[in-house]
Amino acid sequence: MNTVMINRSWLLCQKPNPAARMRLVCFPYAGGNARIYDSWAASMPAELELHVVQLPGRGNRFAEPLCSHISEIVPVLAKEIMAVADKPLVFFGHSMGALLGFEVARQLRSTYAKPIAHLFVSAFKAPHLPRMKTERYRLSDEDLIEELRHFNGTPEILLKDKELMDMFLPVMRADLEVCETYAYTDELPLPCPITAFGGLYDQGITPNELSDWCEQTSEGFQLELFQGDHFIVHSHRNEMLDYMKKAVNPMGVY
Repeated sequence: MNTVMINRSWLLCQKPNPAARMRLVCFPYAGGNARIYDSWAASMPAELELHVVQLPGRGNRFAEPLCSHISEIVPVLAKEIMAVADKPLVFFGHSMGALLGFEVARQLRSTYAKPIAHLFVSAFKAPHLPRMKTERYRLSDEDLIEELRHFNGTPEILLKDKELMDMFLPVMRADLEVCETYAYTDELPLPCPITAFGGLYDQGITPNELSDWCEQTSEGFQLELFQGDHFIVHSHRNEMLDYMKKAVNPMGVY
């Protein structure tokens, strides 16, 4: 499978599609890399081209220093995304990825006067809501592994693999620090529709916290809930893609 790497590999495109009318940019959750969206590429409709964000310190960028603050990510990522902004952009982000997608959308508007066509967020409370002061990125290895076990997103056999955890925990710490040091600033709502996805059994996010994303858009808002936990990005991938296809229909893409 051919992979297109754009400007130091911040964006990966497994299936280039010159005929696409829009580009879908997907942002990873904490601890994740571009590979988490491998299965999405095969499900993309002909009108969409999938681009996946690859953050430093993972995958093909393993040797690069990790980013531990959102200010280290958003400006450079927005600049890289502008390289593929000759077509309308749709963003999707799960958990930490929702926060990154939101802030990059703001950066595109403020720096490049480039609005996106639609923002899809998943399993992340509205960014303006008060947040508990936590510093999980400072936990011991043992306690951080327990935290991962609680999220139910990492198989037990991997959590017990010391060699793997020695490589993975620094990535997770950096991403947790990105989220836990985030400070929301007031700006005008985004001039694009927002759709929020959530799992009814996600113990960390309530439907009300997802509903409050409506304050971040001057256009339409929709909330979709699934019979799943925090990792609906995997368990309900097909349903989410179906909603995404329907949401962009009014734009005349299909």
